[in-house]
Amino acid sequence: MSGTVVYATFHLTSSFLRITAAYKESMEFQDAARELMDASDYLTKQVQRFTISGDIRFLNQYFTEAFEFNRREEAVDRLAAGTGTDAAVARLQAAMDSSMDLMNQEYYAMRLVIDAKGYTDYPEVLDSVELTPEDAALSPFNKLSHATELVLNDDYFEQTDHNHNSCDKYYLYAVADYTSGDQSDP
Repeated sequence: MSGTVVYATFHLTSSFLRITAAYKESMEFQDAARELMDASDYLTKQVQRFTISGDIRFLNQYFTEAFEFNRREEAVDRLAAGTGTDAAVARLQAAMDSSMDLMNQEYYAMRLVIDAKGYTDYPEVLDSVELTPEDAALSPFNKLSHATELVLNDDYFEQTDHNHNSCDKYYLYAVADYTSGDQSDP
């Protein structure tokens, strides 16, 4: 009888420790995913404000977030440095990569506004963005219209929604991986 009690106590303690670790992991992942989504949303708002208003302040705020604050990158790094499983980190990194892909479209829209407004003082990274010959030939008004369309159209919103849904999905997968004991790469 005492052997059964010891075994049951050991098993319950192991289960409790595993559940506690899974909870901690899920909270860390949830915090990292939320930080990534919040930073991505902030970038989206800044690029939209810039394309609509042409106010250089929004362009500067966009690049301050993207290159100085680095909240998205820090969220992934924080999870990797903590108790994040390889699978959880890889899934959050995939969401980050998707967010980075969207930045190409945002850069193009910003470049259209810069050309339309004749700005000469802007972040160097936008020098590498080349407008298509068709877009370069547009009038300033049409460049502004096209820039706004790029960051306010249905495809753009579908991509941003996909990124949010991916973070939510990756969070659920990470919790399932951890609680099932599968802590390997996806």
